[in-house]
Amino acid sequence: MPMLHSGINAVADRLPKVLTPKSHAIADYAWIGGFGLMGALLWNRNRRAAIAALACSGVGAAVALLTDYAGGVAGKVDLHDHARIEMGLSAVASSLPGFLGFGDEPEARLFRAMGKASTLATAFTDFGRRGVRRRQWKRAS
Repeated sequence: MPMLHSGINAVADRLPKVLTPKSHAIADYAWIGGFGLMGALLWNRNRRAAIAALACSGVGAAVALLTDYAGGVAGKVDLHDHARIEMGLSAVASSLPGFLGFGDEPEARLFRAMGKASTLATAFTDFGRRGVRRRQWKRAS
């Protein structure tokens, strides 16, 4: 795991929780769209980076759609599990340039920036109590 991700994970519990699950869902879909756009724009320039970006976008979309929050559809993954999956996905996104052999090219910076953004969004999100599902939030409000 890259050093910055490890550092953020170490202090994530102490950071202010300023993002709601709904705003986190918006950030997730912006991240998905960013990787999708990156894949389209890089297709003719760097095919490995484009495929990696599209893969990140697809996996991110699957996780978001399966999560039990305002932007999710299936509601099969609770928010705490979503956070764990997303931390892994952000570390993978940051590491893909090195694995795929374009770590010293300019496109690698985009992957590292997107990985850091995802890590920070997760660290600043208030996921609430473990086991509380979206349907229970609606009844409580």
